[in-house]
Amino acid sequence: MKGFDVILSNPPYIAQNHMGSLMADVRDHEPHIALFSKGEDGLDSFRVIIEKAAELLSCNGVLFFEVGFGQADQVASLISQKREYNN
Repeated sequence: MKGFDVILSNPPYIAQNHMGSLMADVRDHEPHIALFSKGEDGLDSFRVIIEKAAELLSCNGVLFFEVGFGQADQVASLISQKREYNN
């Protein structure tokens, strides 16, 4: 089904090894499933969503993410790689 015009996501994007650097009120009171991504770089959730979005977005559809500090270029690169592969 390629029918979605917009996919908006705030996936977990904090690497597990950065848990100790979070403010205590976030680390101790937010659900860890909403904060921490599997994998060392915190980008595993993005990889899965980008893969699925390619199957679900309409021709002119757009994908929006909330990303962690310093992750924007890496996420943009993942999207570019997927676009190049699909062309």
